[in-house]
Amino acid sequence: MLIPAHTLKTVGFLDPTFRAPGWGADVDYSLRVSQAGLELYVSHRAMLWHHNGYGGLSAKEIYGSRHEWLRKGLEQVRADMKTKYGPNWREIIPVPNNEYDHLL
Repeated sequence: MLIPAHTLKTVGFLDPTFRAPGWGADVDYSLRVSQAGLELYVSHRAMLWHHNGYGGLSAKEIYGSRHEWLRKGLEQVRADMKTKYGPNWREIIPVPNNEYDHLL
């Protein structure tokens, strides 16, 4: 994630409402950048790899499997978005209701 200094000054940092490891914080930040009228570019080819695992552990050690990692992560996104934006958060964030459901 590359964030210009002007964007940081205008929008601020990622919202700490989104619990570690921060699932959904990028979606929330993108919404805030767009609402501020700033440019936002997304590359679906970009990947983020952490040099060290969260807390020194791998996703498999924390969650048991890739499927369980994804399921718990998506549950966290839903819960954190609901905490910040309320039960109708999908109306605010333009994500179709079943966008990620096929992954669970």
